[in-house]
Amino acid sequence: MAMLTIVGSALAQPVSGPTHSGVFRSRDCVVALPPGEWVEFSRHAWTGNQRGPGFSHEEVGLACVTPSGVDALVYLRTINFDGGMGYVRTWGANLACSRSDTHFAEVRSRDEREQECLLLNHVIRQPAENSSPVWADYAGLRRGRVGQFPTTLIATTFHLARGAGKSTLTYYFGVERHGFAAQPASWAESPWHPSRVDAPRLTIVQAYKGWMSANAPAVLRGLEGGRPAALSATP
Repeated sequence: MAMLTIVGSALAQPVSGPTHSGVFRSRDCVVALPPGEWVEFSRHAWTGNQRGPGFSHEEVGLACVTPSGVDALVYLRTINFDGGMGYVRTWGANLACSRSDTHFAEVRSRDEREQECLLLNHVIRQPAENSSPVWADYAGLRRGRVGQFPTTLIATTFHLARGAGKSTLTYYFGVERHGFAAQPASWAESPWHPSRVDAPRLTIVQAYKGWMSANAPAVLRGLEGGRPAALSATP
């Protein structure tokens, strides 16, 4: 396991884990990475009920580390159907395919067997939020050194369900990388909320919308197991 120490920063501990550049793999997915050094800080796998239909789950978290801390994250959740007698596989609803209160949403297909959706949102990641094993690990890294880990992030989500697998991949970009100060608030009260976003912030949001749309073919190809093309530069 490689260990990346952030030199010249106020981080009390290194962010440790395998490092990736260009792509990383999780099961059948090949995930293209934006430029930079990405550290895999969390990976958790588990299997569902063995008595009935079998599903295996995996969550992976990566952080893009800079001299001053972390400025972007990647989160991938995969669910694979491993078999089961007499079961008709369905995937159920997914937030990426059903939300309409965000900056941008595109539903290309949405039913119980096949889903393909894009979503652009802003996210407020509070230190105590432990909604998954990966985010619990992130909260642990961030505890006591919030200034080096983003709170408000632009989230570009790609969701794909096909055949025996379902994947949700999100690239998170801290707004501080664009010179905006962290402004802790609830999601609804954030200055990045669609109902109150100002012109400078909207320019950033639109830039990420363009980035997401331009890279969707490569990202989705990778989620299906194909080799994705290199991503274009992020805003």
